Amino acid sequence: MTNREGRFRFTTIKPGPYPFDGGTRAPHLHFQVTGRAEARVTQMFFAGEGLNGQDQVLQCVPRRRESMVADLLPAPPGEDPATRLVQWDIVLRRG
Repeated sequence: MTNREGRFRFTTIKPGPYPFDGGTRAPHLHFQVTGRAEARVTQMFFAGEGLNGQDQVLQCVPRRRESMVADLLPAPPGEDPATRLVQWDIVLRRG
């Protein structure tokens, strides 16, 4: 669930690459988002991954491919310095 501003937060581990259909998938996370009028399934990739350029799914995105790639940011103050923060927007056009 999101808060009143539509923000969400969760903790996970960064996934690794895995074999897929004769190739290797770049590390990514899957999201299923459900709004009042629309639902979407999408994937978020990580900036700087060498496999991004070869990932079969990411390379099939015709427009705004960069919007599927998130930067790993330093840990926020008070968090374990080994952790990383990702800020990534998922937009449902009709909510």
